Amino acid sequence: MSYEIAESSTSSNIVAKATSLSDELERLMRTSPDKQLDDVVTFMQHTLSTVWEMMKLKAGLKEEFLNLGIITHDVLDEAQDIFSELKAMECSAGSVDPPLPKAFLCPLSKRLMVDPVILISGVTFERQNIQEWLDTGSQICPETKKPLGHFTDLTPNEFAKEIITQWCKNHGIVLHDPVVNISKDEKQQFNDLMLRHTKSGISEQKQAAKEMQELTLTLPQFCAHFAKEEHTISVFLSPLKVLDGDEANQELQENIIATVFNILTHDENIKAFANNPDAMPSVIKALDTRNAKTKVTAANILFNLSTYSLNRFIIGDSGGLKALLRIIEVGNDLTAMMYAIRAIFNLCMLNKNRLKAIEDGAVNVILKKVSDGAYVYELWAVLRMLSMHWNAIQEIIEHDGVRILLHNIRNSFGKLDIEILTTKSSMTENAAQQIVELDGLHMLLRNSTDKANMENCITMLDWILSNDSRTLKEFQDEERDNKTISRVVVYGNAVARKGANSILMLIIKTNVGL
Repeated sequence: MSYEIAESSTSSNIVAKATSLSDELERLMRTSPDKQLDDVVTFMQHTLSTVWEMMKLKAGLKEEFLNLGIITHDVLDEAQDIFSELKAMECSAGSVDPPLPKAFLCPLSKRLMVDPVILISGVTFERQNIQEWLDTGSQICPETKKPLGHFTDLTPNEFAKEIITQWCKNHGIVLHDPVVNISKDEKQQFNDLMLRHTKSGISEQKQAAKEMQELTLTLPQFCAHFAKEEHTISVFLSPLKVLDGDEANQELQENIIATVFNILTHDENIKAFANNPDAMPSVIKALDTRNAKTKVTAANILFNLSTYSLNRFIIGDSGGLKALLRIIEVGNDLTAMMYAIRAIFNLCMLNKNRLKAIEDGAVNVILKKVSDGAYVYELWAVLRMLSMHWNAIQEIIEHDGVRILLHNIRNSFGKLDIEILTTKSSMTENAAQQIVELDGLHMLLRNSTDKANMENCITMLDWILSNDSRTLKEFQDEERDNKTISRVVVYGNAVARKGANSILMLIIKTNVGL
């Protein structure tokens, strides 16, 4: 009986911690794309740590179930895949979001207030909703039913707005600007543009798409209107199905993709886009264009969409990973490459996408690109995510990845030596000269990223050596010749030191014949 209680307790603890980590991962993925880009190192490190802990817990729970003879490997793997998909769908539907306080909801629409205003009756409403009520000629408060008389001025409720904004920030909810409903004349303008965009020749289509792009850029009601008509997105994307590579068509594609970027600032369009079978393939196809501006915009769209759980399934199943990897492999546009790397990082939250990326050659692409020096941290972060899959470990070994990872760590030490020089209470003239000679000012600016790179590389090396002892001699030679692993114990952060100590223990055990 005590054994059963202990087993049950272990399982409960693992599941409880896994649930907590899953919630944390979803909170991270609800981080706005702008925030992800502003502090990419912190975002990626936190996300990687969370996913890594989940993987270890998953392995522990699987081993426990198998030891008890409850379930087989194949059945458990299949069940976990199904659970992951259901979990993602559940999250995308908003079920993991915390319940909104009733006081934050407009009494008329029952939706979260973005631009709260207060009436003379003392009740706060969303500006657009109460304005539409008053525009009907009504002079009573819709909530209290008390007459307003001539006191129908709307006063901004700054206190309510501050409270709502802070609460949303704390819970990872992005507040968008309030949308004004499209007017009758604007709706006619919208319909006329859509007609010209689909029924005219290439020149007229190009002009109509450009006008739509300008309208959706400056007038949010045009963005919102796309979500109100079921087939509008499909109709707008339809010219892309017959495009060839000539210059006029490239300009039309540029205007259409730019419009898509604009309309996806509206939440309802994101849902409509995900459910549209024509939408994602059109954006993915745009990644292969010769038009640099279109390529960047398409990569940015996929990065933004990849922050939503359900979209990660759709992009992966639509061939998005292979197209994004081509952007990285060619690498002739650094901005497009940046969005592509970060989109792949988000997509690889899913195990099935990690496997797709590995099959599409991601490991080889990354190992080749790190030598170029652009977005090295982000590339290592993606590879660390992929290395959680056994197939990636084999690919890293086959493509000389152990040597490349060790070389990258060695390169970090010179930069970290600079940091030690600057920590002296009184920097000598000789120390200052050494910093200049070593390009130290640039290195100091990069120091936090170098330590993060070290963490990613040593974590992968620890994982590789723990799973494939064939690489042990390479580690032994590196430690004997350069003391690389030992120096990580001195220079690295807590995670890197833990990985380095694990590697050293394996080396020592082998050397003494244990």
